[in-house]
Amino acid sequence: MPGETIVIVEDNPLNLKLTRTMLDRSGYRIHTASNGQEALELIPRVRPDLVLMDLQLDGMDGLEVVRRLKADPSTRGAIVVALTAYAMKGDRERAEAAGCDGYITKPISLATFPGQIRTYLDAAASSTVRRPQNGQRSVLVVDDDPVQRKLVSIALEKAGFATVAANDGVDGLEKAGQILPDLIVSDILMPRLDGFRFCEAVRRNPRFASIPVVLTTSGTVQNVDEELAKKMGANSIVSSTVSLEEIAPAVTRALAGGAQVPREIGLDGLASICENFLAEGVQQSVLLVQSYATGLDLNAARQVVHRWAGTAGTLGFPVISQIAFEIECVLRKPEPHKAALEGLLRDLAALFDRALRIHRRAALPEWGHGLLQRRRIGLIGFAARDAERIIRALQEAGATALAIDEADLDGTALSPDKIVSSEMVIVNAALKEVAASLKGSGAPVLLAGGDEVLREGTFDGGKNIHDLLVEPWTAEEIVIRCQRLLSAAGSVVAGGPVAPVDSKVPIQVLIVDDDPTIVAIVRSTFEGHGMECRTANHGGNVVQLAEERLPDVIVLDVNLPQMDGFQVLAALRANTITQNCGIVILTARQQETDIMKSFGLGVDDYVVKPFSPMELVARVRRLARRQKSR
Repeated sequence: MPGETIVIVEDNPLNLKLTRTMLDRSGYRIHTASNGQEALELIPRVRPDLVLMDLQLDGMDGLEVVRRLKADPSTRGAIVVALTAYAMKGDRERAEAAGCDGYITKPISLATFPGQIRTYLDAAASSTVRRPQNGQRSVLVVDDDPVQRKLVSIALEKAGFATVAANDGVDGLEKAGQILPDLIVSDILMPRLDGFRFCEAVRRNPRFASIPVVLTTSGTVQNVDEELAKKMGANSIVSSTVSLEEIAPAVTRALAGGAQVPREIGLDGLASICENFLAEGVQQSVLLVQSYATGLDLNAARQVVHRWAGTAGTLGFPVISQIAFEIECVLRKPEPHKAALEGLLRDLAALFDRALRIHRRAALPEWGHGLLQRRRIGLIGFAARDAERIIRALQEAGATALAIDEADLDGTALSPDKIVSSEMVIVNAALKEVAASLKGSGAPVLLAGGDEVLREGTFDGGKNIHDLLVEPWTAEEIVIRCQRLLSAAGSVVAGGPVAPVDSKVPIQVLIVDDDPTIVAIVRSTFEGHGMECRTANHGGNVVQLAEERLPDVIVLDVNLPQMDGFQVLAALRANTITQNCGIVILTARQQETDIMKSFGLGVDDYVVKPFSPMELVARVRRLARRQKSR
């Protein structure tokens, strides 16, 4: 409302005059300071409703002034909006870290500036602590975005609640201690203290540990978000983007249920959450990069990276959080810089991939020892560096690895005494004739090589090659493939070398995945190799489709609506009509429990996203040949 007090801190006389002129027209009471020290003396005296702070001040810069204001109890509550003429990468983060409540880039727009100031003033007014009247239940709304904070407050006030606002997690803890609200609604992605950590801090404080907490996110709520919310003691988590109408009912339910006891998920549970988050991140970030070339949905992408920025920071992946936040900032601009956006998206995809590899490598010894303990595995024809990588992975999993040099080979055949002690053999793809010569040894054969192996059709030949390891391979994939071949249940070895099949008869494939992009990639790849495909986007009708068409192979995702992949797999194996269909699980999940569960239910193969389309073609062809030879 007119008459509110604003302090402008600006050392450029021309900029000061321009800013003051625009604000004078709106009827505000204006005070000015030309340097940091003057501002520190003025602001406690006039107690303004809003401070506009130039960051590029001579002497004491604007960030230092803000830090001092926020450190002083008498001025800590001042709403400070940063003004800067040189918006560089990281400026917004530095301003928020110093304690700024908002950020406006010069040159100031005559069309939008008054509205921006009004928004900040309205948010400041709503953040004033007031106690509810007439028996209203009080809700503390915690959000660093003043517009979103105001919208949530309005939605709750319409539902009959009294609201008090806080501009971040630190301010939220202070306000909670002042008023002891009946309930807290908090955003997740905030500076200084994010929503998950804020909720954890609430639960640890005896004064307000019993207050119910509802977390909000501007993105779609994912499983990893729900798991973290439960772990931190939140009553629920809702999307504030889909519909603000969901917030008031969530508040009502939380008030009825009382405070949620933090769920102890333990180290294994936390590792599983990290695994799921990173695996989904790898898949989705790659899709964002691919979608960029064909037309990226900027709003959907912003929601995804917003969630990543908050969750990654909470799970201990600060670099991913930082890059995701930078992408979100770029996407918020009316016309995002294309080159910068593409570069950041590629950086993020690479970070997710690297983090997942490191995470899985760290987890490998914990579960790998029980699978390959004391198993003897031979390596044939690998260069020293590749052999060292494979041996290290196998030894970490408890296996004994024996490298057999090419000098030990007799032409293309091996002397029996060279392999008699090996329970399985890994052969360099360049020596495929050697793999064929092992037919009489009885040892399972894993052929390791690049995509050229697939293009040459080596893997389709059926010459004693039981599985394929495609470059670039990871330590955990080596272990998984070896364990699979040595496992009696569900092993391809049980079928032995497969018989050739008439190439004129196309392979029938049923693709089951709720991600249309994955379906399009897989279907296009399969049809390009002469296969006939049908698709399903949920698990509910897969058994019926399989009964109607009896496909040679079913490629099945795990995370499906209606029925998940495990339920579908069990139903297919229990059905007398479909029980012999070849089934490949194609999923981003690579925990030991998921892999073992799949093979226990009767899956024939297990491929992890992101995947090589050529490798998937080879595996499906191999499985189809085995099915047809029965």
